[in-house]
Amino acid sequence: MIREDWSAKGFTLIELLITISLMGMIILAITAIDLGSRRFLNTANYEAQVQSEASPALERMVKEITLAYGQSDNPGINITGSNQITIRRLDDPPPTYADFDDDPRLRYTFNSSNFYIIRETSSSCPGGVCSWNPAEVIARNIESGAFSQGTDGVVGINMTARRNAQATPPPDTFENPRVTLETSVSPRSTSLN
Repeated sequence: MIREDWSAKGFTLIELLITISLMGMIILAITAIDLGSRRFLNTANYEAQVQSEASPALERMVKEITLAYGQSDNPGINITGSNQITIRRLDDPPPTYADFDDDPRLRYTFNSSNFYIIRETSSSCPGGVCSWNPAEVIARNIESGAFSQGTDGVVGINMTARRNAQATPPPDTFENPRVTLETSVSPRSTSLN
């Protein structure tokens, strides 16, 4: 009878355990890279979503501010606090340059309790008292916002938007990114008179 030596054939138990352990580590590394890249892509997607919701409102405000009409002694832009801006526009042709009461007005307000920006219009302001039309919400999930105006007349707008600003407090996670948009704009229709 011939005896076969089985020790030289196949895998030993130790070789099998080492192979399984190495394969497990490789799979864990690949999984970690995959999860990290998915989280990064989701965060980038959420940031792009927040920016695409907030930037049209910012662009709209910039356009309206550039069309503001005023004079050095009666500017076309009035900032109340830091969260509200009123913009005076030139009335329809033929304009009455000296009479500011018949000029239409726009007002943008950052509402910090409801996390949105509203836009209101008024066709005229007799005696400086405006009758505002119903407000229109132009952006939601705005965590904070501020208007400022320098001595040179340049208006600064700073707003911070989130994917979910209503959460109390808003969590700083990759699923709720904070996007801050800033710009400076100069009204072009301000007379030096």
